[in-house]
Amino acid sequence: MAILPNIDTKKSKKKPSIPEIKKALKEYEKDELISMLMDCYKMSKEVKNYVHVLLQPEEALE
Repeated sequence: MAILPNIDTKKSKKKPSIPEIKKALKEYEKDELISMLMDCYKMSKEVKNYVHVLLQPEEALE
């Protein structure tokens, strides 16, 4: 998985803030963002469920 640009994880032990993550993600191309989302989708049941709800909300209510 790609490392977010402009976030130096070696200098700081703290996790990046949401605004830092948003700023870094804006630098990616659409295809790169899709690839990252699909990697997360494959690795996490929670992400998979979240994506399914986003894409098919009517089925989530059943």
